[in-house]
Amino acid sequence: MKNIVEKDKKKHFSFKKLFIFSLAILLVILISFIAYFFSVTSSVTLNISALNEYAGGEIKLVTQSGKPINSKCFNNSVNVSIDEISDDVKNAFISIEDKAFYNHNGINPKRIVGAIIANIKSGKNSQGASTITQQLIKNSQLTNEKTLNRKLKEIKLALNLEKLYSKDKILEMYLNTIYFGNGCYGIEQASLFYFSKKASELTLNEGAMLAAIINAPGIYNPLTNYDACKKRKDLVLKNMFNDGLITRNEYQENINSSVSINKTNSANAYCLEVINEACNLLNLDENQLKSKNLTIKTSLDEELQNEIATTILSNNFLPKEDVLVSSIVIENKTNQIISFASNSHMLASQVKRSPGSILKPILVYAPALESGKISPASIILDEEVDFNGYRPQNANKQYLGYVSVRTAFKKSLNTVAVKVLDMVTIAKAKEFATKLGITFSENDNSLALALGAMENGVTIFDLCNAYVSFANVGEFANNKIISQITDNNGNVLYQKNSNKNRVMSDATAFLITSLMRDTTLSGTAIRLSDLPYAVYSKTGTVGIKNSSNNSDAYCVSLTNDHTIITWIGAKNSGGFSASINGSTYPATINKKILESLYKNGNYPIEITKPESVVKLDYDAVLAQNEHIIRLANQFSLDKDKTSDYFNSKFIPETSTRLGFEAPIIKATNEDGLPLISYQTQKGASYNLYAETKNGVRLVNSAIGDNKVAEILDILAPNNEIIEYYLTSSLYDETKTSNKVKFYIS
Repeated sequence: MKNIVEKDKKKHFSFKKLFIFSLAILLVILISFIAYFFSVTSSVTLNISALNEYAGGEIKLVTQSGKPINSKCFNNSVNVSIDEISDDVKNAFISIEDKAFYNHNGINPKRIVGAIIANIKSGKNSQGASTITQQLIKNSQLTNEKTLNRKLKEIKLALNLEKLYSKDKILEMYLNTIYFGNGCYGIEQASLFYFSKKASELTLNEGAMLAAIINAPGIYNPLTNYDACKKRKDLVLKNMFNDGLITRNEYQENINSSVSINKTNSANAYCLEVINEACNLLNLDENQLKSKNLTIKTSLDEELQNEIATTILSNNFLPKEDVLVSSIVIENKTNQIISFASNSHMLASQVKRSPGSILKPILVYAPALESGKISPASIILDEEVDFNGYRPQNANKQYLGYVSVRTAFKKSLNTVAVKVLDMVTIAKAKEFATKLGITFSENDNSLALALGAMENGVTIFDLCNAYVSFANVGEFANNKIISQITDNNGNVLYQKNSNKNRVMSDATAFLITSLMRDTTLSGTAIRLSDLPYAVYSKTGTVGIKNSSNNSDAYCVSLTNDHTIITWIGAKNSGGFSASINGSTYPATINKKILESLYKNGNYPIEITKPESVVKLDYDAVLAQNEHIIRLANQFSLDKDKTSDYFNSKFIPETSTRLGFEAPIIKATNEDGLPLISYQTQKGASYNLYAETKNGVRLVNSAIGDNKVAEILDILAPNNEIIEYYLTSSLYDETKTSNKVKFYIS
């Protein structure tokens, strides 16, 4: 019994020591954390002026000259009193964003601990714990970095803010400044934009919809992703019911019910891209952007922008089907986007679609030209082909046989493009296209890439950037909407640099534009052929598998001064009719844009041929019949020559073929018999005939080998005049020689 008691005492003592030790560790951790907290936040004070600037902040959009741009976007907030907002609407935001808002002192420790545990379990920093007060502090006082130090500063400033302002005032500032997507800052502007009514008139269901948007305005944009927004709206209502903020009847009346969104209110797509680009450049979110009272300078051509927007939004140049359409115009020399218009509320700089044949110059033809695998004159067989089970087909399922690269390009022949990609290799082609700003997934390793079959697709902004490189003699730059950002004190926060990187030779760039010129004049972009200046184009169309419909259609057009791309996309998986393709509506819109660009008659000059490119004559007979490219030689006849552009680094060999003419025949006496001789040409066929009063006799047939042929006519009759002549054939041409007389007595 004594031993048992002693053991219990030892266990109790050991537990006591462990408890004291653990308590000491926790105390050390707590003291260390408090010390660290004060060390990090000691110099941080609440900036009341920044808070006031945030509440009344605005974003100014100006041209390069500083002229204000009359934008329908940047709907800078119009403050509304908290008393004008119904309890239902206020409670919608509180229930989904910060349930304990009226009960905490700026932070919610229980929520912080819960978020930490959730993040540890998931291994990600996915759970936030910010109260409404903290969100207001982050947006108005701090940066967007996700660090512990910033979070600690946020906590301190939130505690201080709660000491200075009432809960209602904090909620009022929050609702008047939060970002609701589509350029709307503040609940009043959001209410007017989405519902065409003041915030004071919002219903419970509408208020819940607005509360749903702010978590991620891009994801829960009701204009582009209504179902996702509605689902989160229902979550807001469920939270409100569970929190006792609405009755069961109110919940049941609104849950799963639709909300009427004012879809006719079209945001300015250009400005939405400005917001997105500014956030990325300054590492801010949309809410913080407004607090900086920024002046954003762009190269927007406001007149052109209005004309293009009118073209797109009026539907005068669009099909009757409901489609998405976007057009970009870039000034080549400055690499500035001077116009971007769309009838979509999606960020075109983030939406990736299958590019179709619009990718061919970037991924296929340019790297092949750069490496010398092809020239525009190269001959390739357009045929049905099988690459280990992959069987590409031309759009019309017709095949032209042997064609030049120039013809294949302008007619957008698929099998030829796949063959050229196979020559270059997928790895080399992707390496080249990556330098032009195109990104690929790990699974993009099929020859179908030649036809734009990418796993994730590409944005029209990236496509346009790549094409500008062809106009800019092979130099690439990331084209921007924004040229400069300054704060309200005139401090420059961002300045666009004009750095360009050479990504291909000027020869390759020019040769691609030469191919694009033919596409405009007599190829898939022929609708642009009658413009009174040089336009260089490429079209692309994406078909839907096992369907006659298409999902995407593109046309890109270059001039020496500008690059334009127009995209039309289907809104759903069913696509649109085959009559909508790159050659039709996108080409028509591009033509309208070009007419607007150069309406004053200030036409662009042609793209200048660099010294690295030479125009040379090549043997058209060899090209047509033997499918090889050899330069014309001194014997080539004018009618047998064709010219094209060549990279001076990859000039073809010179043809050894003589100009085809029937040779001169001679007849001499060889031991009493006629000996007929003539110079042969390699590959030509020859028939020697003897004509007497009794008729015509074939003496000999032969194939030329560039040597002198000698034929002894052992059947020549005596005492008769014989006339010898020769017919010569090469490829599809036949010629007859001179006649010579011979007499045997």
